[in-house]
Amino acid sequence: MIIDAETYHLESFDGGPCGLAGLTTLAQEADVGLSLIMPDADDYRPNNRGLHEHIEGHPEFIGVIDVNPHFGKEMIEEVRTAATVWGFRGIKFMPMKRDFVCTDAILEPYMDLARELDLYVTVHTGPNESQPVKVRPLAAAYPEVPILLDHMGMRSWVKQAIDLAKAYSNVYMLTPIIAAAEPFRVRIAVDALGPERVIFGSNSPVSIPAMNVEGIRRLKLGREAEALIFHENARRVLRLGT
Repeated sequence: MIIDAETYHLESFDGGPCGLAGLTTLAQEADVGLSLIMPDADDYRPNNRGLHEHIEGHPEFIGVIDVNPHFGKEMIEEVRTAATVWGFRGIKFMPMKRDFVCTDAILEPYMDLARELDLYVTVHTGPNESQPVKVRPLAAAYPEVPILLDHMGMRSWVKQAIDLAKAYSNVYMLTPIIAAAEPFRVRIAVDALGPERVIFGSNSPVSIPAMNVEGIRRLKLGREAEALIFHENARRVLRLGT
């Protein structure tokens, strides 16, 4: 069974309905049995409560709370509720959508909560304010918190992401979109860091899970490496239990 560590709840996508039904169909095509899911990233005020209501009673989905730190105490309390009441397992930082940088002190309360509540953090990485190097202060100050670099830095910043992961053992590479579009970059990460530091994600429904899976399998990394990337690392690093 594959664990997909990056999916999004979209009511509609590409001109048609999506929701949990659409995500489930995409997951089944790729033998994904468990999906870590976030609310629609285009909402400036993330609808985390709505996500909880959608996935309640669906154990094949585990929530990840999308944080907009500009909502202050309200958002901080929502993280605590999500972790302790709703059963969410992670926190998502999306600098380009939420108008912040990971070097901002505004993120400290969320990192404190991640450490206190045994949560992991996933960070959108790419150009400009999302460059992986900007995650360095968080990785250095919170070595107990697993930090996933979503999209592995994306193209021109993959080396920067790998260098950060080499420097900090709590930093991991997350494969969404890269695995489908440019899987050779996943091989670069595996060669540099080992398969133990790479975690599968698809960005479903925007990127089709089956294409992401196929991209990694075409690398012929071997059964042991694939098992680590597709499910074992997620269970261990994200503390998903059995």
